[in-house]
Amino acid sequence: MPLQIKDIVSKDLNSHTDINQQILKLQKYFSSQDLAVVIHINRNIRLVIPEIKIPELKISELWFIGAMTSDLSKWFIAGNFMNKAKIFKFDYPVNL
Repeated sequence: MPLQIKDIVSKDLNSHTDINQQILKLQKYFSSQDLAVVIHINRNIRLVIPEIKIPELKISELWFIGAMTSDLSKWFIAGNFMNKAKIFKFDYPVNL
């Protein structure tokens, strides 16, 4: 499956962008039914799932990933937003 990773950059680089603007940019893909997109959230935000607006997209999967702590020891991955989304939390590095 083809995978693209997008980035919501830190506020220092672009203070005007947000998660919904990044999702709207995915509408340019008009024939990518097998494409999975992961959006890396590279800033300190509160991810409120009901506030995320998913327009009609022609992609297969949409996921978000980001750190939950400033020391980057706790992370989350949320998706698939093209279906029923769930949030998974994990520690990094993973202790086996």
